[in-house]
Amino acid sequence: TLLDAANMQGVSIKYACKGGGCGLCKIKVNEGSYERGKSSKAVLPDSERELDYTLACKTFPKSNMTVLV
Repeated sequence: TLLDAANMQGVSIKYACKGGGCGLCKIKVNEGSYERGKSSKAVLPDSERELDYTLACKTFPKSNMTVLV
């Protein structure tokens, strides 16, 4: 996941559950392609998904990415 990759590179992203339910690891994708896993619509509603917000714990990079933490 993006969360695991960031942590391996020394980039700190806050998280709690790592299951897509708490929303603590919400980020904004500025560039790059990714696949989003299942997550709660209560913490990541469709309106935010359309604006490229995602949860780092449920984001699987498909290319290099630039994100706002």
